[in-house]
Amino acid sequence: MKRSLRACGVCLLFALCVGAPAQADPILVELGAIYLLSQPGQPVSGGVFAGVMFEPTPRANGANLTIIRPADIEINGAPGVVKVIDIALHSRAPVNIGGNFFDVFVDLDPAHLNDDVGTLTVTGNLTGGFATEQFTYFARFSLFDAITHASGPVQVIEIHSVSAAPIAWSPNPPAGAVIVTGPDPDGGLDDPLVNLRTGLHDGEVNFFPSAPFETIGTGPAGGSVTTRLSPSVVPEPGTIVLLGLGLAGLGLSRRKQA
Repeated sequence: MKRSLRACGVCLLFALCVGAPAQADPILVELGAIYLLSQPGQPVSGGVFAGVMFEPTPRANGANLTIIRPADIEINGAPGVVKVIDIALHSRAPVNIGGNFFDVFVDLDPAHLNDDVGTLTVTGNLTGGFATEQFTYFARFSLFDAITHASGPVQVIEIHSVSAAPIAWSPNPPAGAVIVTGPDPDGGLDDPLVNLRTGLHDGEVNFFPSAPFETIGTGPAGGSVTTRLSPSVVPEPGTIVLLGLGLAGLGLSRRKQA
């Protein structure tokens, strides 16, 4: 009897140690960048700039909002860190502040670059899925006299932004998207500005929003703005040059109107 009990005990121990299912390896969204372009005409509701309509000011790559993932994010896991590293907007028309008219340009406040952070939660599998994001950034509103172009007041506003609904994502870039290609060296050597990484290991994928989505930004004074964002696409030849000429001519056209 003792021998039988001992044998059963060995069998139970073997079942506990060997028969338990192996833990699956996590699947990961690789660190990298998200290049986005906001839809023209973003009206602000409430706050200092209530009623002002803002237009995107695309950078050379066509984006006017750049977010990076400084580390891999587990799919169906805990939220991962994201960092806003660039934003660029300008007012569609001069803004009346205290009886004076100003052109308004928006970028990130240099004094708060380390505070422009948030999280990205990713669900799905290696073929895509959905994501939600939330982040805080400190926007610098630089005012320039619409007639003389002289620099005027500067306001810094802390803005909290959340995705209005889950964001559809894919490991493959949409047609025409801005592509920054780079390897996957690991060991802290990965370039965070890459959005299409080559040589990924099994269980790792790139991340591209696959459809336009909306975010809702709110400021401390009650102002809010709903922004429709699209994956940034490579600008047509000459678009950036024309944009620069257009912005340079804002003051001239308004001077004629005045």
